[in-house]
Amino acid sequence: MNKEKKQSLIAKLILFATTLLWGSSFFIVKRTVEEIPVFTLLLIRFSISFVLMMIIFAPKIKKINFGVVAKGILAGTPLALAYVFQTEAIKYTTASNNAFLTATYCVMIPFMTWAVYKKRPAIYNFIAAVICIVGIGLATLQNGLAFNYMGDGFTLIAAFFFAVNIMLIEKFTKDVSIDAMMFTAFQFIPIIIAALIGFLIKEQGQAVFTKVGIGGLMYLTICGSVLALSMMSIGIKYTSAFSAGLIMSLEAVFGVVFAVIFSKEHLHWLTYVSFIVIFIGMMVSEASPYFVELAKKKRERASNEDVSNNILQSDETNID
Repeated sequence: MNKEKKQSLIAKLILFATTLLWGSSFFIVKRTVEEIPVFTLLLIRFSISFVLMMIIFAPKIKKINFGVVAKGILAGTPLALAYVFQTEAIKYTTASNNAFLTATYCVMIPFMTWAVYKKRPAIYNFIAAVICIVGIGLATLQNGLAFNYMGDGFTLIAAFFFAVNIMLIEKFTKDVSIDAMMFTAFQFIPIIIAALIGFLIKEQGQAVFTKVGIGGLMYLTICGSVLALSMMSIGIKYTSAFSAGLIMSLEAVFGVVFAVIFSKEHLHWLTYVSFIVIFIGMMVSEASPYFVELAKKKRERASNEDVSNNILQSDETNID
């Protein structure tokens, strides 16, 4: 196995571990926000995360330059909005719904790329989008066609901002001068600022800290922020966008599994159907490019073989 393939394999394993950590965080966020308000939770979580990143990766501080700071803050701005909407949303919906609807960012990315770079999505992206819309529609049927704007609506807005964040991470981390760890740390700055503003406006003195709340906060800080976001930046840097998107879409599956096992969530049968439909949509979006590329290579090989056969036949005719 050459160095590039080894790096790619390690990156995929890192991304898989990242999705496992994020999947486990949904039910923990759901429990924690029952005791600690949204902005207070985000403020403490990402302030500690930033300090830990600076301590753990102290030798890398000398690699900080204007590019790392500016690009980290730029990528962190949509991430801040994503976390605010996602964390607020989970108060009004289940951890399972929050997990699956958040994961629809992987279907949004091709269309956002179209809007920014004028690169039209392939037909399978449109098919995937339609499938996901049907899945989201099924999720609302259990409420008598009443869409849960504060819960599911805010989660979809969060998914949009997560998609923006991932596009920026992929763009910025390809620059070899950008240190992935320092870049990740400076993504926390906009989250801290947004959380501080929200805390000062509406949440002072509202938090009640118990062992459960503190435990959840520490898990989200260390595993859900420092480890997961650092690992995601590394994983995206050393693997393809296809592999990263496909692996990270499993976050939704893990989110439901952990919520059902540890939070004992009892979901409507239509919810399970909607999750399956949405997951199919995500797979169509993420896996189709791989199969299209395989088919293209197969056609090219067949074409090359035809050309070679024609040349051989021509040479044999000339000899005769």
